[in-house]
Amino acid sequence: MKIQLVHKYNDIISCDTRKFFANIDHQILLNILGEYIPDKDIMWLLGNVVDSFETVSVASDGNHPRPSLERRGYGLPLGNLTSALLVMAIQPNYASR
Repeated sequence: MKIQLVHKYNDIISCDTRKFFANIDHQILLNILGEYIPDKDIMWLLGNVVDSFETVSVASDGNHPRPSLERRGYGLPLGNLTSALLVMAIQPNYASR
C-alpha cells in the first residue's frame, strides 16, 4: 500500500485564542450543531446545556462578578467536558463565520 501526501507542509503553528470559550455565541453554536443533529430532543438538551452558562462581567472595582446584559447568550464554562466536546465539533466551522 502506497500513501501519497497531497500537500506538504514545513511549518506548524500552535496558537491560543484569547478568551475563546467566553466569546462563543450560543446561537451560532446551536445553528452549527443543528446542521449535523436532526433530532429535536437532542438539540433541546444541547440548548439547555449551552444556555446554562453565560459570561460574567466584573465591576469596575475588580470585585462582584455579575451577569452582563450585553453578554447574554455568550460563553461556555472553561474546563467543562461538554464545552470541550461542543467546541471540537464546531471549531472548523466557527472560525469561518
